[in-house]
Formats: sequence, structure tokens, C-alpha cells
Amino acid sequence: MKIAAALVVVAACLSVGCATQPVPEPQAKVVRTRAPINYEQAITNFYDLTIAGPQKGRELEFGAPERGTCSMSSRNQSGHLGWVVPVQYKTKGADSRVTITSQFFWFSEETIKGVTRRMELCP
Repeated sequence: MKIAAALVVVAACLSVGCATQPVPEPQAKVVRTRAPINYEQAITNFYDLTIAGPQKGRELEFGAPERGTCSMSSRNQSGHLGWVVPVQYKTKGADSRVTITSQFFWFSEETIKGVTRRMELCP
């Protein structure tokens, strides 16, 4: 009899334990800025202002803005997500050698927030 009563108590505890669900934590709302519109001009200006001297034979190839996964505010805030634009910077030397550098420009609306060499690295 005692075993049957113990089984009933255990079954009741299990059913109550399975019936209650943990309270879900509130999830942070993901906010994304709008995609940059004048990104080509902003990136061209970046190269004009950061590379000294004439840039003869420079060619820029712009990719389309893609949704970024990096927060565009300070590191200790959830912030908002921005956009990333892939760019290939090509130069042709005097010896006709072509050098290609790939970079990724991180935007928050029309503002460049960072530049990386790899897309998976956050600025």
C-alpha cells in the first residue's frame, strides 16, 4: 500500500513539474537601420581622404549592401544592426601589375562605422 501511495505522489509531482513552464526571458528587439543609399560616394570619399597622393589607375567595385550582424553602437549595449558593403579596391602599377584588396564597409544609415578585411569580423 505504501508503495502505491508513493507512486501516486511521484506521478503527481512529475505531472505538476511537466505542466509548469519556465517564464521566458524577454528577448531583445532587433532594430536595423535603413540601408545606405549614398554608400558609393561615402566609400569613394573614404579612399580619397585616407590614401595619400594621387591614385592613378584606381578602380572600385561595389557590392550591394547586405544585412550586417554586428551591433553599430557601443559594445556593452544591444544597440542596432547596420549594413555591410563589400568593396574591391583595384590598382594598376606602372608595370601593369594589378593589386586587388577586398574590404568590408560597415554602415549605420549613411555613416561608415568601420572597415574590416573580413566580413565575419565586427568593426
